[in-house]
Amino acid sequence: MPFYTPHLETPKISVRSEWISVLPERPRENSSPLIER
Repeated sequence: MPFYTPHLETPKISVRSEWISVLPERPRENSSPLIER
């Protein structure tokens, strides 16, 4: 089960980076909580 935990965290970071790149108009502070939710 420990191998599936890091796997889920890996895509999370990728999605966050993509979201910030896709929404350059919005501030990172406002996007951070939205993506974490």
